[in-house]
Amino acid sequence: MKPLPPVIVVHGLAQARAALTAAKATDRPVIVASAAGAARAAGPGWWRELVEQASANVPGANATWVLDCADEPGSALAALREGVRCVALECPEPALGRVREIAAKHGGQLVAIARSGALDLALSEDPDADCTAFLS
Repeated sequence: MKPLPPVIVVHGLAQARAALTAAKATDRPVIVASAAGAARAAGPGWWRELVEQASANVPGANATWVLDCADEPGSALAALREGVRCVALECPEPALGRVREIAAKHGGQLVAIARSGALDLALSEDPDADCTAFLS
């Protein structure tokens, strides 16, 4: 089984750009994830715009973007309607299975985020250096 790419948790555009820049510079794939529950706190539109802007700033980076919807199926569905392609959701069946089906029908997917071992940039004073060191 192929190991998952490293996870970098971002909280804004500058951090997202730093994650992509490091991924491109090190030629490594990366999972760029939102903070836990960011779908509720910031909204899926914020995440979609963050992804678009960061990706436009650093074209060619190999990144999978994941919006964390905590335990809220409604937030995951709203994110999918907003055009977010990957969402993390931790809720019991049958809601989890139903959201997974809906995501697949709309070209999206539900993913699990391995937060242990992830680089969370919440308190980073130098996201560029931290991301580069993390991926090197």
